[in-house]
Amino acid sequence: MLCACSEPVVEQSTVGSAVNANNNQQLKPEQRSAHALGIVVTSIPERPPINDYFKLDIRLNAPKYAEIKAKAIRVEAIMPTHQHGMNVEPIIKPHLIAQRFTAEGLIFHMRGDWLVYIYINLPDGTEKITLPVTI
Repeated sequence: MLCACSEPVVEQSTVGSAVNANNNQQLKPEQRSAHALGIVVTSIPERPPINDYFKLDIRLNAPKYAEIKAKAIRVEAIMPTHQHGMNVEPIIKPHLIAQRFTAEGLIFHMRGDWLVYIYINLPDGTEKITLPVTI
């Protein structure tokens, strides 16, 4: 399981929990931002594969924003040391359960350090969640 906290996009800070895909060790518990937004992200499969598609299960805990829709969420991933990202744009699908979504079509095409960004557009601002992942 990946857990992260979020920050308003204007902050541009990298926050979250680092997860090493080899041992799936969680380093920080879930935290909350100024928007009182909690998030838990789980990779499907548990360890993201190299050069193959995987999904992210995104569970929000934001009572103030009960009506968040899939179109309000965007996911991307980059390799900062190589200055490139994924060659695909994930599709966000809603679950039947409120505040739960699946990001489909992610692919890490090489080993190394990745940053997964989850953007959530809210009525009073945009949250940017950053998840450092090492493959």
